[in-house]
Amino acid sequence: MIAKSTKKISLQLHKKESYFLVVVNMALITVLARGIKYLFNILLARQLGDRIDLYGDFSLGIYTLQIIAFILLSGTSISAVILMGKFLNMKETDKAIAYVRWNFRIVSALSFGFLLFFGLFIIVITLLHLLGVYTFDKHGLLVHMICFAPFFAMSTLFSSYLLSDKHPYWFNFFMNGAIYFLGSVMLFANQHFFKISIATMENLWIFSLILLGIIMAWSLCVAFIKMPQVLFPSLNFFLLNWSFDKLTNLVKGVEYSHL
Repeated sequence: MIAKSTKKISLQLHKKESYFLVVVNMALITVLARGIKYLFNILLARQLGDRIDLYGDFSLGIYTLQIIAFILLSGTSISAVILMGKFLNMKETDKAIAYVRWNFRIVSALSFGFLLFFGLFIIVITLLHLLGVYTFDKHGLLVHMICFAPFFAMSTLFSSYLLSDKHPYWFNFFMNGAIYFLGSVMLFANQHFFKISIATMENLWIFSLILLGIIMAWSLCVAFIKMPQVLFPSLNFFLLNWSFDKLTNLVKGVEYSHL
């Protein structure tokens, strides 16, 4: 009895120590991310020089991109942390795959609607440019960056899967510091090796394009490496003859059964 109680106490202490380490590491990552963001702003401001307008456009574009992506997700990234965690902890891989497919349908439908609206918007501003009413060079960087919102939303969704699969460090790094870390590396390399001026709308747009592309590719690669048993089968969801209602009923039934 004494040995069993001692073992139980030691396991409880080990769990508490593990939780404490997770909290400490998450806090350190958050603090480090804030420092990296500060470094990124310094490097960007120095390389843009007197182009304060471009600095403001870039910052506004990044924040707007994150907001639109959050709207397109419609809560799927938050619910994924809860439901996917249940499925994976209970080794219910089939239900996890079905839930990922259901997420993909929601996000892809909203993203298609957004891209359709954005395409109509591009047609309007193109007509205004051809008519000489409002030329392209008067539009800020924001207009060019928000077209990445659907892709950024999907990479954010994949990062939430990492959190549900007990990979909180990857998720925290992606949400808080990945953009600014990679941006700082790119700006540092440009300042000391390439020496290409980004103080123009075109060059800053190319910099943003490369930065966002690397971020989205990174999140997808990490998610597929960490969760191949769920994400790889989900790639074929468009080829399956499952109706949207069937998936909805399945997820709802699973959700209610675990509440």
